[in-house]
Amino acid sequence: MRKFRIGAIALFIFCVFFHYGFNMFGRLLVDNSYPEITVKNKVITASINAEEKELLQGVTAYDKKDGDVTASIIVEKISEFDSDDRRTVTFAAFDSDGHISRAEALLEYTDYTPPKISLTSPLKYNIGTNSNFSEYFTCADCIDGDITHNINVTYDSAAAESAMYYGGAFDITATATNSCGDTVSVSTYVEVTQNTYENMVYTPQIILSDYIAYTQEGKKFDPREYLEGMTIGKDEYTFDGDGDNVIQRSKVSVDSNVNTSESGQYAVHFSYTAKNGYTGKTDLIVIVYR
Repeated sequence: MRKFRIGAIALFIFCVFFHYGFNMFGRLLVDNSYPEITVKNKVITASINAEEKELLQGVTAYDKKDGDVTASIIVEKISEFDSDDRRTVTFAAFDSDGHISRAEALLEYTDYTPPKISLTSPLKYNIGTNSNFSEYFTCADCIDGDITHNINVTYDSAAAESAMYYGGAFDITATATNSCGDTVSVSTYVEVTQNTYENMVYTPQIILSDYIAYTQEGKKFDPREYLEGMTIGKDEYTFDGDGDNVIQRSKVSVDSNVNTSESGQYAVHFSYTAKNGYTGKTDLIVIVYR
């Protein structure tokens, strides 16, 4: 009996050590290492149209078990812009055991421009008109394309209700944000009047190619380039060519506070007095950007 107990104890000890040793051996066989990513350029300079392979230039990965795993690297995500107008690119690399490593680099665009909000018509309405006041706004972005659906229009609802009923004007702001987190806004006004017979028949209606213009700091800006045409009643006029229906651009008065040496929003006021004595007016919003 005593020999049996000693044998049982010895067997138990053997099983414990065997189990421990087997687990330790198994752990030695399991790969717990992760790929090591090397990013040569901590700041990447690229075009907004750069493909993934361009962003991956100079990025390599090595794994202790698998060796070179550079081919596994992908661009996992790109952040929104930071305060320095840079985005953070996150790279991810994989090994055969499914281990994932990540590394980051800053991304600077060489040709990025902010989203541009456009206005295809002056915001002039007749008393009693129903409108959401966003119908003439559009927005184009160099990365996302058409983001008109992202436009948010804000205004004082009480002021708008009063103007639409009694006539008058109220301020309005259009804001849009692209996928990079870049937000732009344009402030203007809505004018509400009673459209009289005299206005429809005798008052010149100045037509612009766009009612929001963009120009870069330091560049020359000629607001008259945005003059596209004019109507007086049923008569249509142009600003180019020769003939009875041509009006010289110089005949249109321009009042501008545009300063192209400093970024910001400015305004140009156009006016034209016809031979019948009636004067037509319209405004151009000018955005000067860096």
